[in-house]
Amino acid sequence: MNVRPLTEGMVNKGGRNAFPSQVTERPAPPAPSIRRSTQQLVARIKRSSKYYGQTAHNQWFEVRVVSDTHYHLRGNSNNYRLSDVSLGMRLDDGSVVDLVTGKVVAAKTEAA
Repeated sequence: MNVRPLTEGMVNKGGRNAFPSQVTERPAPPAPSIRRSTQQLVARIKRSSKYYGQTAHNQWFEVRVVSDTHYHLRGNSNNYRLSDVSLGMRLDDGSVVDLVTGKVVAAKTEAA
């Protein structure tokens, strides 16, 4: 742990500490915290899955992971195996990062 001396407000005009025995060490300020974001785990059904066709072609939908024997994903009002879907992460700006390829899919904009 990095420490720095606590000398602020403890120095006389002469440049010496008023009470050297009372000068203590304090920990360095904490590192800036990680910014919270609203990332969401998403999935899209693989073409090879028997569930292909339950969504529009290449449509990402929100999923959550659950403790289950075979169907570990819940989303799109259904249960899915990990082998049936490709996983991605939806970022704050709406774009999706495919977790297998690492490619970023731009956010879809709605036509006005």
